[in-house]
Amino acid sequence: MSGPQMNIDLSQAEYMDFRVEEGDGKLRVKVADGSVIEISVHIGAIFRIGNDPIAGIPLYNVNMGPPTVRLVSFPPKLRKVGVKPAAGQGAPTGATDAR
Repeated sequence: MSGPQMNIDLSQAEYMDFRVEEGDGKLRVKVADGSVIEISVHIGAIFRIGNDPIAGIPLYNVNMGPPTVRLVSFPPKLRKVGVKPAAGQGAPTGATDAR
């Protein structure tokens, strides 16, 4: 979804304290192949940056760290031991073989 482009002056942004009211920042997704992936987001800061010029509602800028993605479970038939990844598609840094 794309809306009209706005020029926002971030020099006037106001830092906002916040607390999480619901949830733990994690989303579990079941993939069509039966795998379950957990995605976590980490909010660093929230700034109020003004109001929408048409609707008048407040606008916020949310600074987030990179998401954490974790494979929670997968069907055993998807394990392929000894198969070399395609060029440029190796395991991510820090990945371990969970046997």
